[in-house]
Order: sequence, then C-alpha cells, then structure tokens
Amino acid sequence: MMDFRTGASHANDKRLELGLVFPDCIEWRRWTPGMEYNKMLYIKNVTRKVMIVHWVPPPTCFFNLNFEDPVRLNPGATAALQVVFKPVKSQLYESKIEFFTLKGNFSINLKGSIPRVQLEVPASLDFGVCFVNDICERKFEVMNSGEEPITLKWNVDSPFLLFPAMATLGSGHSATIMGRFEPVQPGAYAAMAFCEPDLSSILQIRLNGIAKYSCLTISQYSLKFEDVMVKSSKRMDLQVHNISEVAVHFWIESAGKPLHHMESVFLAQPSKGTVVANGSITLEVRITFLRKSLVSFSHKDDNVYGCSLLMKYIVCLRHFSNLFLL
Repeated sequence: MMDFRTGASHANDKRLELGLVFPDCIEWRRWTPGMEYNKMLYIKNVTRKVMIVHWVPPPTCFFNLNFEDPVRLNPGATAALQVVFKPVKSQLYESKIEFFTLKGNFSINLKGSIPRVQLEVPASLDFGVCFVNDICERKFEVMNSGEEPITLKWNVDSPFLLFPAMATLGSGHSATIMGRFEPVQPGAYAAMAFCEPDLSSILQIRLNGIAKYSCLTISQYSLKFEDVMVKSSKRMDLQVHNISEVAVHFWIESAGKPLHHMESVFLAQPSKGTVVANGSITLEVRITFLRKSLVSFSHKDDNVYGCSLLMKYIVCLRHFSNLFLL
C-alpha cells in the first residue's frame, strides 16, 4: 500500500472530518473584462447535527459572496451561495473564501482563468526556386487548438504574400493559408511573417525563396520546308531547351502577316506549355498550304512564303526567324 496521499485524498479526508461536501475550486473560464459573472457554491451537511458555518469574504474586490454570515445547515441540507466575479482587465484572477466551523476550517479557491489560446502553425515555409516575375505558391494549415475564437492578422514584406490576410478561426477549427512568392529581381530571399492572433505574443513563420532568371534556347533559328504541295501540309521538329534551374512557362504566337497574298499558315504545337528545369521539349512546326482560288502565275511571281513565330516567356523573348517555304 502506498505511504503517501494525493492532494485530492487530503481534500476528501478534510470533508469527512468536517462532515461537509464542498468543491475545491470555483473557476470562470470564459469572461469579458467589465462584465459581472455569477456562480453558485454548494455546501452540504452530511452529518446528523446542525452545523453553523461562518465565512470571511475574499481579500479582493474582484470576488464577492452574496450571502449573509453565518450559514446554518440542518442535517442533510445544502446551502447555495452565490459567488460574484467582476474582472476589470484581461489577466489571471485568484483568491479564496475562508470558512470556519466548530469541527475545523476549510477554504475554497476562486479563479478567473484567461482562456487558453493556442495556434498551430509551421515554423517555416520554403518556396524553393522560382524564376523572376513568376508566382510560386505554397499552402499551409493553421489550427486553433485553443478554447476561444481567434482572429488572425498577417503582416509580411514583399516579395512574399499570405492570403487571406485576415481570418477568424473558431475553437478546434483550421484554415488553409496560401503563401505567394513574387520576385522581381534574382537573388535569395528570406522574411518573417508575423501573425497577431489577439494575443499578447506574436507568432512568426520564416519564409524562404530563391529567384533566378529563366532562359530558353532552340536548336535552330530557321526551318526550310522546301517544296510543299497545295492543299497539303508538312511538319518539322524543333528542340527547345531550358538551360535554367527553374521551370519556364512559354507561349507562341505569330510575329507578323504572311509574306504572300496566298494563305501560308505556320503552326507550332504545343502553342503553350512548360519546360522543366534543365529539360527540353520538342515543338512540332507545321505548314498547311492552301490556295484561296485557282489562279495562274509565271516564274516571275514571288513563290516564297513564310512568316515569323515569336516564342514568349517571362523575362526574355526568343523568336523563330523567318520560316521560308521554298
């Protein structure tokens, strides 16, 4: 058998000794400064004799007992005493009420607890490598594991952004926050995102990202399709290489009008896409040659057709030179 007793065991022994049943503590957990809150304190006489219980008010103006002294308890009777809590600012309040009987004394603790507010956020958010003038996004979760609703307010410097900049989370709820990295110059970036969740303390998340220029090259700058039959098409392939360490998004459009009055249509597929870092793709460049009408022409007519295609991507512009149909 154990040779020591817990605090709860001592309290139970005290109750048995006095013949009274009473709580160890009365606690207020959810309250607003400037308001008044009441709770009932119950004391029961479990003996077969009448008991007279005297009490001394708490030594603070923030707690009070609305009941006349003394308290007379018949056998088996219960007294209901109203305890008043009047907080004036957001802080921890503690006091106690002292009671006196012929069999001994006891006290009941009074406590006005500050609601437990706790946010769970990652320590850092890494955006990795992003190319200049592009947008890299990362998501993370914020969890309110506290007891009260919390309003989040994010404060972070460019080139980082957090959305939404303000949000309210109920107790036990979470929210998905979108982080953005929008660099306009190359370099390594680091910043602290500060969160003000209605607390005296401020939470911090470290944000990191590296910005680099993107660069694409092509295997050749001129494609000659040679002879192409009317109402037919011809295809040639073109290699596009990404020599940078970031993925590059591109799109292709016509740089000008055809060089001849007859339709000469050059198309490149895919017309837009992404080339992974240090990777390459194959573009299929195709000409579809159609006559608007049946006409005759001599060798003096210009029978060379072509156009320019622009390949665009952020930061730099590369173009395909004139693609001649001979």
